[in-house]
Amino acid sequence: MRNINDASVPHHGVSTSPRLPAAAACLLAALIVGGAGCERQRESAPAPTGSAATTRAADTAGAAFQNSPSATPGDCRVETDLGALESYFRLGARLAKGHDVSEEDFRRLSELPAYARLFAAMSPQFLNPGILQNVTRYAFAAENAKAPGSSGRHGREPKRQDLKDTLAWSRDRAADIQAFAQAFASERAACRAVERLAGYMDPSRLPDTLRVAFLIAGPDLRWLRDGVVIDGGLALAAGAEQLPRLLAAQMYRALAPPVVPLPHHAGHGEAAVAAACEMLRYEGVVGWLEGYPAMRFDSSHPLLGKRNAQQARWASYAQVLITDMDKMLAGLFADRTLLDEHGSGIDDLLRGNGGYAPLGFAMAALIATRLGEDRLRAASSDAAAFFRAFQEAAASEGGGRALPDQPWLFLGSVPALQPFSEQVFPELARLLARGAGR
Repeated sequence: MRNINDASVPHHGVSTSPRLPAAAACLLAALIVGGAGCERQRESAPAPTGSAATTRAADTAGAAFQNSPSATPGDCRVETDLGALESYFRLGARLAKGHDVSEEDFRRLSELPAYARLFAAMSPQFLNPGILQNVTRYAFAAENAKAPGSSGRHGREPKRQDLKDTLAWSRDRAADIQAFAQAFASERAACRAVERLAGYMDPSRLPDTLRVAFLIAGPDLRWLRDGVVIDGGLALAAGAEQLPRLLAAQMYRALAPPVVPLPHHAGHGEAAVAAACEMLRYEGVVGWLEGYPAMRFDSSHPLLGKRNAQQARWASYAQVLITDMDKMLAGLFADRTLLDEHGSGIDDLLRGNGGYAPLGFAMAALIATRLGEDRLRAASSDAAAFFRAFQEAAASEGGGRALPDQPWLFLGSVPALQPFSEQVFPELARLLARGAGR
């Protein structure tokens, strides 16, 4: 998913479009490390609520949540809003039966709190009440049209293939989606996300009451002020065990953002290197919270069901990236002028090749499996501490081991990434320590 927030921003919050054109970024890498990284460029109507199908789906969904790990803090307070989800499917059922649904009906839907908050946060060019109405009419009522390719009196077929596909997928699973959301609410599954964040962020940043709202609007999981809005189709495709992890990662992403400017806003010199290292720390924690390499969605989902090739080869890719990064840093630290003018080359290597997520996760996983998760928690809020812990873990002997309480994360061993070279790490540690004292 690769982005579960907005189609314009990749999933891990780092643009994949480098500041330099790809060819220019490769030329810079060639100057420093001899060309490192240049070859790597990343139809049925819904069953109404209360039907036998919904009851069976509710039983199945409830069992799934009950069988998931359930270490929930006693003081976790959650409010779950299913109103937008239920209203959407009631409206869809009317369309599917050929009943008239007015503009006013859709206006009332868009003014429900969950939809109002989502539309206010989205670019109107990407999603607005009119787009949702047009695609919903097509998805549920196109079969009632008088002419092929028409959605009746409301116009021609919508152009948004992504929304047509995802809303049709959710339409065909209306009973399962509603049952899943009801089970999520009754089992207080959102509290597992709060539990997952323990030790990784200041608890004072968390809201007193976590508000979770379900709706249908395309695959979206988005933190908005004091709560989260979740697309019901995404929730069902993610599953009972994975959804709380994704929620924890999104909460961390929203409530504990990087403490320095994003790398592509940091300019050059030491600041650019420090920003890239901070982004690796940040993406490492996000990846650890969500279980980056273990993320799977229902393979039938038209958008989320496709496996990300980069994610699938995260281990080998991380090994290549750490080697390239070390070589680039060696060249930068050897020539202060080069560092001052091209410190942003580290970001070009990582962002330009989609490397922040796989390398950051690999570094975090190596710390957790070799030094223990408490050490990762202790190092998770500071880039200098994170890199010191990684260097210690990478230099230690023995392979990674799966943590018994997190079998979902990885079933084998974490790759034994090489530590930064003796030429590089002292300089890098001093650079990051100066940033830590800001």
